[in-house]
Amino acid sequence: MPSNIIRYYYRKLRFLSCNNIQFSSRTVYNHKPVINRLSLVIAKSYYSKDLLKSTNTGSLSDISTNKSTTSKSPQSKNNEKCIENLINTITTNFSNSSSCSNSNSTKQKLSKLEKFQFRDYWNNFDKSRSSPNISNSSTTNNKSLLEIVPLDKFTHFTENNYKHSRTIRATYRRELIINSKNLTLVNNFISNFKQLNGVQLPQTQLDVLHLCINDAIKTLDTFMTVDLYILYYTLYPNQQLDTEYSSKILTCLSVLNPDSDFHELIKFRALKKFFETYYDNNPKDEQNNPIEKLPLYLSNKQVSQLCTKALSLDNMTIRQYTQLHKNNHLPSKPLMKAVLNDLMDTFTYKQTSVNSLIRSKEIVLAYNAIQKDYTTGNVAGVFYNWTRCKEYYNYLSNHDPRILYKVIRIFTHYRHYHDFVTEIIKELSPKMYCNNALLLPAIINFYTQKNNIKEVEILMHDVNHYILPENINHVVYSKTGLDAMLKMRLHFKDSSGVDSILRKTKELYGGYTKESYRAIIQYMMKSNSEVEFKKAIDLSLSIPVDFAINSFPIIISQLLDYNFKMKKVEYLHDDVLEIIDNMLHKAHSYDPKYFSSIWNIIAALYIKKLVVFDKPIYMSRSGSRNSVNLELAKTIYINSVNNKIPWSSINSLERNPFLAPEPQNIRLKISKSNSVVILRTIAGGALKYYNNDIFQWCCAELYRLGFSVKDLQLTWSMHLKHQLRRSTYQDKNSVDSALTSHSVKHINKKLK
Repeated sequence: MPSNIIRYYYRKLRFLSCNNIQFSSRTVYNHKPVINRLSLVIAKSYYSKDLLKSTNTGSLSDISTNKSTTSKSPQSKNNEKCIENLINTITTNFSNSSSCSNSNSTKQKLSKLEKFQFRDYWNNFDKSRSSPNISNSSTTNNKSLLEIVPLDKFTHFTENNYKHSRTIRATYRRELIINSKNLTLVNNFISNFKQLNGVQLPQTQLDVLHLCINDAIKTLDTFMTVDLYILYYTLYPNQQLDTEYSSKILTCLSVLNPDSDFHELIKFRALKKFFETYYDNNPKDEQNNPIEKLPLYLSNKQVSQLCTKALSLDNMTIRQYTQLHKNNHLPSKPLMKAVLNDLMDTFTYKQTSVNSLIRSKEIVLAYNAIQKDYTTGNVAGVFYNWTRCKEYYNYLSNHDPRILYKVIRIFTHYRHYHDFVTEIIKELSPKMYCNNALLLPAIINFYTQKNNIKEVEILMHDVNHYILPENINHVVYSKTGLDAMLKMRLHFKDSSGVDSILRKTKELYGGYTKESYRAIIQYMMKSNSEVEFKKAIDLSLSIPVDFAINSFPIIISQLLDYNFKMKKVEYLHDDVLEIIDNMLHKAHSYDPKYFSSIWNIIAALYIKKLVVFDKPIYMSRSGSRNSVNLELAKTIYINSVNNKIPWSSINSLERNPFLAPEPQNIRLKISKSNSVVILRTIAGGALKYYNNDIFQWCCAELYRLGFSVKDLQLTWSMHLKHQLRRSTYQDKNSVDSALTSHSVKHINKKLK
């Protein structure tokens, strides 16, 4: 998670609870109460050292070791204290179990506090033991548990907790790797540890790693294998990574298991990142010879299964999602996006098969990523993944038309991406899109929105020339096709064409469709004429509600624009409020359980009214401007997301946010389909009014919804920089290069 966004949350919490007392950014990493309140946005768990203060620390007097009499650093004292605690735990466990009969002894599980002690020992030990010459240090602080604790006690303690404690299984495996240079000590433990009976004793240091990984796989501690692998090469660098065992680990991580998929994907990312940085940090071996860089190779099956695991995160149950956030884990959607990007980064997107009908793993993976970003409304993510894979085929027409449709459709909604739609259409074969029931209406809608009559005339000529007779009915005369044609004819004021399409609609479907009414009402509302407004409103209220309900948001949106932009007033007129309330009352009567998408659109429109149209109220704080409207929009969004009351129980006042007497108590319907739109609206207002706190909060929420940091950079840079909008991009590298050259620096700084 970007550190600036974390610091934003930290400052906000401290402002509310500590009278605006400011602390350095380092404080957040050791402040447990703050970390607990940031569990939705911080991807790591931190264990407070204060938990250990209440324990009985024990003593080292039972163990024959030489204590250092020199002054110790705080880190050294911490590590020694951890070891004392663990020795006390191990020896107490040994004494208790020895006093009981072997047949009736009850093996007591480790307490949560004891588990924290082991993890704290790992953290402190890893920091203090940075030298590969591990066994040469004589101080207690630099010795491991296996070196300090008598072998019989350590072995007995491990055997007692082996079956029911993953922490202990991790501990003895870590101890073996830490002491892998001392094969005598390692083999003595293995010989006395009954769970490893029959295992061949290691002959080399690398054999110890193999033994530990195989043992972890045997006990189904799959994601522990990555920790062991990274630990070994962190302690003993300057050697080539073992790709045979990394492939073995990947095979285990890629096996589908809903209970552990989330954690295994985190470990996959950790292993990939380790491979990317290891050779840069260790370019030469101990003999100063260059080390050959070996990449992390993934087989087709591994890629396919890891992709399936990542996509399954989108279907997590509420219980699973809540549990992950409770444990301070990274939200599932950012992880899904990150894994898909990691998998795509391993490919070169150029077609290898001559058969374009066979979709390779590379292109299927890119399509899945585009589909997910399209669903959440992440246009920057769609653009980035499209540039990654668009050159895969020699001809753009060989791409899946469903993906082309989604790319064109989402780009059409955002004017900053219109030039890229034009590029796509130019590279497509007219014969291909004129015979496709998805692409042809999408292209017609795009040219209509662009108000490009010349391109429309060329398109209609191509349709007449290239469309096959058998495709006319299900392409041109489909409901979607007729709707697109009707909107086009209305927009360019082709009255004879409008009459022709309406007659054809009646002939084929027995009357006007919902789409027909919607297109007519939309055309009348865009005239900015009060006479046409009245006709459109009367029409919407005269037809059946199920035909009119999708037209209500269009009318409300145009009324808001006309009220605030054309008349330039600072409040909604009573007659406008009355019209809105009447429509929402009819919608509520028809859809009392709020299943219709109209309520999602109304939520987005109200936030737009609050942030964009309402006159901003400024407050001065620390020399910066801050709009109360933005704070109110944020409060309404948070309250609506956290709303637990069923929508079916909502009352008439709450149904219409435009009439709510207390805006801070408004509850809007927030869903996947409108949350991104709402957050982008609030973030745009925050940029306009220089409210960094609100902007960073919006970015944090978008990140939680599946936007990567690069998506966020591209979103705002494309919005603010014309150089990015006017450039052409052949692949993702050209996008990265343009972002480096033309991105908005103050935006990048906020997202770091």
